[in-house]
Amino acid sequence: MSTIKVIKIPLGSKKVKTDLKKLLVTIAKAGTLLSFGNVGGALKETIDIANAFELKDTPEDKAYQLILTAMVNAAHELIESSRYHLPKPYR
Repeated sequence: MSTIKVIKIPLGSKKVKTDLKKLLVTIAKAGTLLSFGNVGGALKETIDIANAFELKDTPEDKAYQLILTAMVNAAHELIESSRYHLPKPYR
């Protein structure tokens, strides 16, 4: 069984993971359908090419999200714990 290598293309701070097998199979299907005159099916397969690509977060993006989530949770807990010290209309 042969394996197809996954290519990672940087896109800003995201990485695009490309599944070459899906890409090539979809292009082959579209070409076959087009050669038999099925333009609608070929167009659908051409649009399905997008399924061969996937955006992945970089480790830096994941770390930023973790830090941001921790800060929001800490602020929420701080507010909740001191909320009963506020006057009644502000609770």
